[in-house]
Amino acid sequence: MTRRIQRLRRERLDSRIPHIRYNFEVKPRDADDPSHDSEHVVRFNFVVLAKDPKKVSDLIVALISQYDGAMNMVRDVASEVVGNKGFRYILRTVDANVKPDLVPWARYGEKFKMKIKRDPNLREQSGITLEDYVVRTYS
Repeated sequence: MTRRIQRLRRERLDSRIPHIRYNFEVKPRDADDPSHDSEHVVRFNFVVLAKDPKKVSDLIVALISQYDGAMNMVRDVASEVVGNKGFRYILRTVDANVKPDLVPWARYGEKFKMKIKRDPNLREQSGITLEDYVVRTYS
């Protein structure tokens, strides 16, 4: 576990610069959930780091919902960045019936004038939760 924490810290983006990190996972549809009518649901995880991350993350959710009206908010966590006064981050997870390649992440980075990066570790993993990964990344 210690090696994993050290590796996570090395992969840290600069927490002094506003940015967006994202990832997605294709999950099989839950048979008990009638809100999703396709075979697969895509889980989008994203973190927005900014002085006002709520505004940006609300806009991202609105932009994703253009492609799927039956979007489901799974996680919404906000916190301050350790050692960087004024900066906060929001971690959001949404499930949607949207093909990942339809979401124009690069255009979102241009729209919000923020650096954007796909982070393959921004997902549920064995041994570490998504929230723990984000907290360790920004602390």
